[in-house]
Amino acid sequence: MSTENVKIVRRVATDADLDGVTRTLTAAFEHDPLWSWAFPDPADLAVWWRFCIRSALRYPCVWVAGDYAAASVWITPGATELTEEEEARVKPLLTELAGSRAGGIIELVSRFEASHPKDVPHYYLSLLGTRPEERGRGLGMGLLAESLRDMDAEGVPTYLESSNPDNNARYERLGFTQVGEFTTPDGARTVATMWRDAGGSGSGRLRGPDKIALIEAAYEALAEGGLDRFLDHWTEDLDHRAIEGALDDRGPLHGREAMRAYVQDWIDTFDGFEIHPIELIDGGWNTVAAVLRFGGRAKLSGVATDSTFGVVFWIRDGKIARGREYATREQALEAAGLTE
Repeated sequence: MSTENVKIVRRVATDADLDGVTRTLTAAFEHDPLWSWAFPDPADLAVWWRFCIRSALRYPCVWVAGDYAAASVWITPGATELTEEEEARVKPLLTELAGSRAGGIIELVSRFEASHPKDVPHYYLSLLGTRPEERGRGLGMGLLAESLRDMDAEGVPTYLESSNPDNNARYERLGFTQVGEFTTPDGARTVATMWRDAGGSGSGRLRGPDKIALIEAAYEALAEGGLDRFLDHWTEDLDHRAIEGALDDRGPLHGREAMRAYVQDWIDTFDGFEIHPIELIDGGWNTVAAVLRFGGRAKLSGVATDSTFGVVFWIRDGKIARGREYATREQALEAAGLTE
């Protein structure tokens, strides 16, 4: 759903809104992949959120949409998320809430802090959520878009962590770019760290036709000029992943050499290997959803292959910076936020 057509009535929260904002964000994150890992009992999550939100209310950047339908919690540039006194209470509070599991949550919190950029003043989106019964109306992204307009007017960049991979494409459509990631101590959950320059310029935005032409040019280069010309269309720090759990899935591929080895394996596996886009869809700000067709005759078995799969590409500074493959077109569209 486009945020451009969503009418948001918002206001700055005060101390009197603490209960309402806590209820909204607790409900929003009850089934979140990361925070349900940290706090399986929503009552414990509510205590933690209340602790964080109470502190954030000292800044005029906690926003409420409607009757607590959605809420966002921002920290102002150069400010701290918690006071020194509150920082001293974090470990005792988490120990009280989580008991023997507290060590893992404390380590998770430290990873949030370690990944946080400190060299450029910015607004920090600590929390954003919509009540479950209000989802599907674009309220959360609409509330975010309204705040970004204010921050763009100030000329100040923004930063967030995405604890749910399903939301990454939605943030990217508003101009955020993934700049890193970290995991829970057991490696079971991944958090994406995302940055947005004022105006969204950090995403290297291209017009829709230009983005689609870039993808077309990359695969034409592969067919006509080989891997070197193909990789020229990707950033040097590219991040790509095959269909998760598939036979060729090696986990995230970082850098051109890893991508070269991945594609070369496909070339070496098939006689007459071909791959090209048969559908390209502008996904908004810096994304393209694609359906790729690949084919050839397997060298070992002699069996001919002609199949399709979905991909979401992210563009930065006129090159492909990131790709994620999906088994079906529908999965790719959903990942790109095009089916909400």
